[in-house]
Amino acid sequence: MSEIKVIIPGRPVPYVRMTKRGKFVKQNAQRYLNYKEYIGFVSKGKIKRVSEKKIEIGVKVYLYGKTTEFGRDGDADNYLKAAMDGLNKIAYKDDRQVIKAIVEKIACDKKEERMEIVIKEVIWKGEIKLDLATAYRAIIRLVANDYEGYKSILSEENNLIDVKVLHKQK
Repeated sequence: MSEIKVIIPGRPVPYVRMTKRGKFVKQNAQRYLNYKEYIGFVSKGKIKRVSEKKIEIGVKVYLYGKTTEFGRDGDADNYLKAAMDGLNKIAYKDDRQVIKAIVEKIACDKKEERMEIVIKEVIWKGEIKLDLATAYRAIIRLVANDYEGYKSILSEENNLIDVKVLHKQK
């Protein structure tokens, strides 16, 4: 998964706080739970595997009506929460993997209401991955810079390499 864009058609529903009993009784809670499931259903068609890496997520919420102008449509963070809950165990194992999130609410016509979600795997501290060509160039520079005699082992896995310097001969 490099970058995936998922469009969830229809009016977005924000996250609703609920109790164990409330999710069966309150209409807003039921609407939210159905929408969360809907996000997962639509996303499964686009997302082929569950990521174990750190994730960046961008959410654009397109809403119609006067409520959008006055801010009575739902908090931006609750729309983000709905998107993240819906993608849990589909795009990533757990929403704790999300290290960056951006939410934007946009006014639109009634027929254009939707939620657009962009998910991207990111490199996090300590994760440095090189493609094979870059790694070979790095080794050539290493050898050319008075490190003559270094022996290296290259193991190729998923187009990435692991470089280990064994010893220096003088």
